[in-house]
Amino acid sequence: MPELSEKRSVERVAVSIEASCRHNNRVIPCKIVNLSPQGAGIIINIPLVPGDLLNIITGDQDIPAKVVHSNGNMSGLCFQQLTTEQINYINWLCRKKQVLSQEINKSKDIDRGKFVYTLEAKTPKDEGRLGMFLDFIRKYCSGYISDSALKKNSYQIEIYDNEESLKSFESLVKFLKAEDLILK
Repeated sequence: MPELSEKRSVERVAVSIEASCRHNNRVIPCKIVNLSPQGAGIIINIPLVPGDLLNIITGDQDIPAKVVHSNGNMSGLCFQQLTTEQINYINWLCRKKQVLSQEINKSKDIDRGKFVYTLEAKTPKDEGRLGMFLDFIRKYCSGYISDSALKKNSYQIEIYDNEESLKSFESLVKFLKAEDLILK
């Protein structure tokens, strides 16, 4: 089965945008974690299933979308019947993030050390949480370097030592309630 990114005509840009989602006459906070002119990935605290129709509310835009895949709190969306104004807004958000990423990558004079965290699952329930946490870190932690298995149910994660990376890691820890997986 091809990877989802192989099915996309345009690669998505990693973003971190606080937004809202209108679904079944309810407005729920969400976070946009990747974006392209055709769709987005969001983290939301309600169950969504493929085929669900919703609207993403960000800035002054109300963007119609359809859920194409869902895994826990993470859902992939395909935008539906966008106006020219909505397309221009999404393109602007994508360009803005790409320019910021290029500026960060150009500043090589910043000393980029790394932080190392050790994670351990102590119960069978924690094993599933650890697997999910590792998947989220690999995909969404903006400073992720690598991870390696230390022993059964124990992993070491390396992230860059900079403010953006640490905030990204800490927000994923809080979001996934994984504080108890990190060894002090």
